[in-house]
Amino acid sequence: RTSAHVTLSDLSTDALDVARRNAAALCANVELVQSDLFDKLDGLTYDMIVSNPPYIPRCDCETLQAEVMQEPHIALDGGPDGLDIYRKIAVAAPAHLKKGGKLLLEIGDTQARAVSSLLEENGFTCQTITDFRDHDRIIRGVLNHA
Repeated sequence: RTSAHVTLSDLSTDALDVARRNAAALCANVELVQSDLFDKLDGLTYDMIVSNPPYIPRCDCETLQAEVMQEPHIALDGGPDGLDIYRKIAVAAPAHLKKGGKLLLEIGDTQARAVSSLLEENGFTCQTITDFRDHDRIIRGVLNHA
């Protein structure tokens, strides 16, 4: 969609460098912001927020497949139960979504209930979307109020 205003944000400058190169290769018009979640996005609201936060429980981070271990630790470690970043997103996202705005979050295949609960406590109606193997993979939250 050429009329869409897209903001890409990440804490990692390395991740933003990759996003910058990809955007250039695709001739995509995007804004890049280095931010810890919404810290540098004060006052901005969106129709949709999409995130693939770190969601692996800390104790599982050292037992992952070799190809996954190539990822930076910050992209994997979701805290003791894997839900640390979801807790932050659930509280902060409503201020950055328009009424009826959508929040799409990648999740670990055992986290649907917990992440949905966090979002529902903060004004979202949730739906779980499965991947091609029929594993829970995405939570789609719609903000009920603004």
